[in-house]
Amino acid sequence: MLKLRKSKPVTTESPDSHVKRVITEEFDKHYYCETYGISEENDEAIDHFLTEGWKQGYDPCDWFSVDGYLKLNPDIKQSGVNPFFHYVVYGKHEHRLFKEPDLDIAGMTEMSPIVVAKSFANSEVYTEAQLAKQDAINNSDLTSWAKFLDGLDEQDTPHPFIKFNPEASVCFNSGMEGCITGWMLSAGVEIIWAEDKFGALYFIDAFYKYPRQDVFQAFQNSAIPVVSANLGFAIRIQNIKAGVELTFKGLSERGIHILASVVPDNIGSNPVDAAKWLFGLPTPMHLLSSRFNEFDGLIIANLMEARGTEVAKLPHRVYEFGVSPSSDVSIIIPLYGRIDFVESQLLSFADDPYIKEKAQLIFVVDDPNLLAPIRPLAENLYKLYKIPFKLIWGGVNRGFSGANNLGAEYADAPYLLFLNSDVFPQQPGWLESLKQAIESNEEIGVITPRLVFADGSIQHAGMTFLYRTDLNIWINHHPNMGLDPELDPNKELTFCPSVTGACMLMRRVDFDNIGGWSTDYLIGDFEDSDLCLKIRNTGKKVAYLPTVELTHLERQSFGITGTEDFRTKVVILNATKHQSKWRSLIESPASV
Repeated sequence: MLKLRKSKPVTTESPDSHVKRVITEEFDKHYYCETYGISEENDEAIDHFLTEGWKQGYDPCDWFSVDGYLKLNPDIKQSGVNPFFHYVVYGKHEHRLFKEPDLDIAGMTEMSPIVVAKSFANSEVYTEAQLAKQDAINNSDLTSWAKFLDGLDEQDTPHPFIKFNPEASVCFNSGMEGCITGWMLSAGVEIIWAEDKFGALYFIDAFYKYPRQDVFQAFQNSAIPVVSANLGFAIRIQNIKAGVELTFKGLSERGIHILASVVPDNIGSNPVDAAKWLFGLPTPMHLLSSRFNEFDGLIIANLMEARGTEVAKLPHRVYEFGVSPSSDVSIIIPLYGRIDFVESQLLSFADDPYIKEKAQLIFVVDDPNLLAPIRPLAENLYKLYKIPFKLIWGGVNRGFSGANNLGAEYADAPYLLFLNSDVFPQQPGWLESLKQAIESNEEIGVITPRLVFADGSIQHAGMTFLYRTDLNIWINHHPNMGLDPELDPNKELTFCPSVTGACMLMRRVDFDNIGGWSTDYLIGDFEDSDLCLKIRNTGKKVAYLPTVELTHLERQSFGITGTEDFRTKVVILNATKHQSKWRSLIESPASV
């Protein structure tokens, strides 16, 4: 930044006279006149320099470069101040560069990395590299970049102002996504790229930086200054080849330097496995949401989309037990982890005349380990309870949203009830009451009952959103959880910001209108609130009916994947996606 010191005037001389007086001692009249053909009479040379010469790039002496000073100090150029005057009065004390270094191979290794980096940033090599690189990116053609590199030599010396040290390299889904992690020191702007032996080239423009205190401590006295511990990096590279060496290269004014080589390991295509690897990168908890938004989330989202494309191609198996009646409501129940709850649900359904006469029952097997035991169990349960139902297998674990969407594909009724396998009615008539409430109010897009734990305390009485300042995310919040139902402030139909997906009724037309359940959340978080926000985004409302009550043995219908640390990071990842999609609706109250 340009700095001008204030001082009290000691004479009444004009500003031009003051500038002239200040630079006279350093101004080389003989050099100036001989170099630029100016008369040596009187003060003609210095007057010419002050009025015209410096603007034309004329140097006042053999050791100072007007163009170099302005190029290396763009704030001075922008100010319009005479560059030689500024250097004599201020720049000398601020240790500003006054001439572009004339670097040769020997000189470069001896000079400060800061000087070398600054020279590179203002060099023709850097300018030409940026133009060639941008042309290659814009036109998806490496011709201009290859032509640029042909004019440069590959050096066998270390890069003069970059230390680049990759420590781990992996690829996911056979190279569709890749990640390189390690640490780097740099004294200035970098031009770095990676190549493989097949000619593929990857420009490295975006680094996710994270703290590496060990590196910071190790390089305290390095010629490359370290002012922050943010020296760790993670790089995302797409469409690399698994098991093929990647060579990283960096540019300087001397030419091309090899920085490092890696051979990425293939982790596989499962987004959960990718998340487990990525979540190992050290980052403080309060910074995870920004990291996930900038880095991990992009990789995982791409893997989930690719997996979704493959899952959509899989065939389905449909097993029918009995013939379902002409139905008002299709009940869709995903099965994961355990099947011992199925009989308890069928037992309660068998005692409900409305369900027996007006409901279609669909169980979606979402766990390959359940496929063998569920079929004989289903046959026996149908013979015992005489409740017709369909059993759907989608070929793979699709997750909560995917299983619900699959069940909806086979649903015939104008209303859809999405029900967890660990939710149990307390008495007949509950479904009919929910259906009557939504049917009588066109404003309602989705409705849920009260859910209680096995001990009778409230588990769900509508959902709101709560901002976690420690994590910088909005999370789903269950108000009144754990209270006695008598203390529920809501005594009749109430509109809420969101509701649970454990027991949720909606019209088929509304379900189709919003595109069903979103399948881009990892391991079953925020899918129900996402659906509610999609409904609200259409102008319809989300309702909670406390006069209908069921029991929910929360999260006993599936196992929690991974460690507590992993689950916490999954919640933060999904919350980050959720709020990036719906922040304006989350922060605005639901209309009532």
